Amino acid sequence: MMSDLFFSALEAHAQRRPKEVALRWADGVMTWAACAEAVAQRCQHWQRLGLQAGERVALRMTDGPRHLCEALGIMAAGGVHCPIDHSLPASQAAEALESLDPTWWLDDAEGAQGDPWHPGGSPMPGNPGLVSRRTSRQGPAPIDQVAFIRHTSGTTGVAKGVILTHRAIAERADAVIRAIDLRPGDAMAWVLPLAFHFAVSIGACLRSGATVVFASNLRVAKTAAICREAGVTHAYFSPWYAMRLGVLPELNLGSHLREVLVTTAAIDAVAADRLRQRLQVPVRQALGVIEVGLPLVSPGYLGEVAGEFGAPVADYRVRIVDGVGKDCQVGECGELLIAGPGLFAAYLSPFTPAVDILRGDFFPTGDAAALDADGRVRLLGRLKSVIVVAGMKVFPLQVEAVLEAHPAVARALVEGVRDEHTGELVQARIEIEADNEESEADLQDRLLRHCQQYLGALECPSRWIFERLPLTVTGKVQRHR
Repeated sequence: MMSDLFFSALEAHAQRRPKEVALRWADGVMTWAACAEAVAQRCQHWQRLGLQAGERVALRMTDGPRHLCEALGIMAAGGVHCPIDHSLPASQAAEALESLDPTWWLDDAEGAQGDPWHPGGSPMPGNPGLVSRRTSRQGPAPIDQVAFIRHTSGTTGVAKGVILTHRAIAERADAVIRAIDLRPGDAMAWVLPLAFHFAVSIGACLRSGATVVFASNLRVAKTAAICREAGVTHAYFSPWYAMRLGVLPELNLGSHLREVLVTTAAIDAVAADRLRQRLQVPVRQALGVIEVGLPLVSPGYLGEVAGEFGAPVADYRVRIVDGVGKDCQVGECGELLIAGPGLFAAYLSPFTPAVDILRGDFFPTGDAAALDADGRVRLLGRLKSVIVVAGMKVFPLQVEAVLEAHPAVARALVEGVRDEHTGELVQARIEIEADNEESEADLQDRLLRHCQQYLGALECPSRWIFERLPLTVTGKVQRHR
């Protein structure tokens, strides 16, 4: 039934530790035996529906254990899991659906958006949500053992689907297990959308035997309580959670916590140090690249700068190259290239094999970075987004991290605009928190003073725009419109 490379671990845990907890959420638990049985039932259900090997299934479900078991059941049946985030507005969900070109569509999220192919259609018998089937334009991708496709455009490119095989998911999950010392019986707090964060961290929990603890809650005090009650050993947070947990009047994630990993975007150094000091554990920056895995995880010590990752994890190699592909000198900014286990197989739309993208064994990330004499990586932002002010390079990632650490800022986008005197100026587009009632003039003044505490004079924004920032389908700020 299941791929030996990924699902055999789930069955093994069910046999060896049937009564131990595999999944935990606010008001329930699922043992390893129950999880394996639930996945087997969903696998058989999809086979009865007629799902064929390699057919893509677009899955829109609310995050939680049912979503996870459904996704695993689809993959176990030979289908390709193509998640669509349940929080996306209808227009962006339609964009993702068009790009993924699936054969099957399952919408079982709260506020289901209906059958996009057969308006007015009803659910297939025996399904909890709306299931629809059609003939895919492209058909299955010409690759064996495809397991997962994530719709993404990064923050700048044309929408495409990143294709991962069962082997790739297993390899990158095993690399994470070694990097963060994830053991059977450990518990990982999970707050991120399953549609965007599945192949690495969830795979690592299932293969290692660690419990997945669904702890997402806009009331971060509730997240902390869930972590504490579950005895989490690892917390996998976004910067939003890390910053808000750090300012809770009373913060206790439990005595078993060994480390916090922060991913999706840079976390401000001040906010990270605040959390380190309060929890007395490493708060590690983790760089996830959907084409690669989780190749960079910082040590997490006091005083780390945003984007300062240290050496790549043991299974990965990096290069920093200039515009003609030559290795940069120590400290010189160039493009970050990464090689290692679990690389993607292809892009779906248009279909492009990984071999046509890779430079030898290395994936070109499009990120600007530098290496120090000890081989430690410093990420500086997107290569195409570097701003040059009076000959000085300004990296938007660093400025955005400082801005987003301010309590009045929900999201920030930093970009360069032309200037006849300095070549470019730094412009900040700011989405403020909904409960902030300051005038734009007062807020601009306060944010500038905040930036001046942590940035050089030329790095501080000189132009400000306050607006709602558009997001990509993966929930990141859209850089080019």
